[in-house]
Amino acid sequence: MERSRQSNNKVFKQSKPKSLPTFFFSCLKISAFTLGGGYVIVPLQKRRFCDELGWIDEEKILDLVAMAQSAPGPVAINASTLMGYHLFGLKGALLAALATMLPPLLILSVISLFYQKVADNPLLRAILRGMQAAVAALIVYTVWDLAYKIWLKKNPLQLVLLALALVLALWAKLNVVLIILLAGGVSVLAYFLWEKNKEAEA
Repeated sequence: MERSRQSNNKVFKQSKPKSLPTFFFSCLKISAFTLGGGYVIVPLQKRRFCDELGWIDEEKILDLVAMAQSAPGPVAINASTLMGYHLFGLKGALLAALATMLPPLLILSVISLFYQKVADNPLLRAILRGMQAAVAALIVYTVWDLAYKIWLKKNPLQLVLLALALVLALWAKLNVVLIILLAGGVSVLAYFLWEKNKEAEA
C-alpha cells in the first residue's frame, strides 16, 4: 500500500501543468513526424503526453487508440482528437484535429508542386526506401508494445480476442473492420454477462 502511494506521488510530481498551447504544438510536432501510417503516432503520443508531460497514463492511451481505430477516418487524427477531448474538452479536440491535419496538408501541397521534377530522382527514392524501413520498425514496436501491455493484464478474454484477431487477419483474411466489430461485440456481451453475475451474487 505504501509503495503504491509513493508511486502515485512520483507520477504527480512529474506531471506538468496542462496547457492548450503546449498541447497544440505537441500535436503539431507529432503529426509532422508521423510518417507511414496512423499507428506510428501511438509511441510518439505515449512518449510526449505520458512519459514527458505526465498528463495521461498508458492505460488511457490504449483505450483512446482502441476507440480511434474503431472509428471512421485516419487513426492519427482520431487518436489526437480523442486525446484533446479527454484533456481539454471540445476546444482541445478541435485544436488537436487542426494541429494533426496541418503538417501533412502543407507538406503534401509543397510536394505536389515539385513531384514531377523529383519523382525519378534516385536520391529521393533512396531516402524513401530508408524511411519505409524506419516506419515499419515503428509499427512493429507499436504492435509489440500494445500486445505486451495486454499480456501483462492476464485478462483471459483479452488474450483470447488478441489471438483470435491475429488468426482471422492473417489466415482467414477477414476484413479488419469486421474483426474490430466482432471483438467489440464479444466484449460488450462479456461485460453484460459479468454484470448479471454480480447482481445474481449480490
